[in-house]
Amino acid sequence: MGAEGQPVRGSDDETVLRQAQATNQVIVTQNHDMLVLCADESAPVVWLDPRDKDLRREAMVVLCFSQINAWQHLLDDADGPVCIVARKTSCEAIPLEVARRRALERGKRRRREMRRQRPAADGGLFQNDAGSSATEGL
Repeated sequence: MGAEGQPVRGSDDETVLRQAQATNQVIVTQNHDMLVLCADESAPVVWLDPRDKDLRREAMVVLCFSQINAWQHLLDDADGPVCIVARKTSCEAIPLEVARRRALERGKRRRREMRRQRPAADGGLFQNDAGSSATEGL
């Protein structure tokens, strides 16, 4: 359950973004879909970017607490809504459109990787993009 006055845990991205906008909050996420939504809606966002590796909750908390002042300065210094890209040891502000493009590219790459790792229906190791097993013809 979310905190009082906040969307409940598991709410859809649009609900979370609308609440953040209504209460003048900034979304902090590592979710590519949420990042794209924020960019589409011209909403400032902090992107926890571990370079395509998911962060555990504890690592996210440490990252947030260690960089929150730097994020605030970057947001305050920006001419409009931006994306703060937060990495383990640094952060930077980038235009929302650049962040959107990066998120879409990474999302496509992750989906391709997941398809390659998925077991084939016929018992092969994996399926290629055409749907045939990688072990066919061996």
